[in-house]
Amino acid sequence: MFFPPEWHQQAFVQLTWPHKDTDWAHVLADAIDCFCEIVRETVKYEPVFIVAQHPDEAKADLIRRGVKLADITLVSCPTNDTWARDHAFITCIDPEQKRVFLNDFQFNGWGLKFAANHDNQINKAILPHLADRYNTVGITTEYVNCLDFVFEGGSIESDGEGTLMVTSSCLLAENRNNTLSRQEIEENIKGVFHAKRVLWIIHG
Repeated sequence: MFFPPEWHQQAFVQLTWPHKDTDWAHVLADAIDCFCEIVRETVKYEPVFIVAQHPDEAKADLIRRGVKLADITLVSCPTNDTWARDHAFITCIDPEQKRVFLNDFQFNGWGLKFAANHDNQINKAILPHLADRYNTVGITTEYVNCLDFVFEGGSIESDGEGTLMVTSSCLLAENRNNTLSRQEIEENIKGVFHAKRVLWIIHG
């Protein structure tokens, strides 16, 4: 099993759709235009999975801009904002068994900076839909509960060969995992991601 790098083959791209109660509220029309263009270009190469608080509105937004829906899955779920990179599953792969491990960490709105009560529940809500999506390409899924650990997808990178690069400003922040030492945090993520080494980016 390994944690793939960003350039690894993907089963789909996941997005969380903007709405009037997100940070995009003051430029919502522009944000929706941008998201629609992201989807338009992405579906040329791979499927898109969209989590939307108002899926009918998101669907209408896409149709109005001429985006084809054939490779798009829309799932209804309450959301605080649109930062799927940080609140979504962080996935490991077992290529021999054609299985993915969906690691569900706690997301706390960038260290309690923003509300994340809905975003932190997205993964469990969409799990059956993701399993169906993976099944269409012959891959089985396994849910991994990591909710006792605060983590964000934006704080980690992988080379796909056992090396992780992580940010100290996120993982060592007092408003995330302040009951754990750096060594304990490192051992935790090594275990989850089956990593050989961790490189820390030190800020400040």
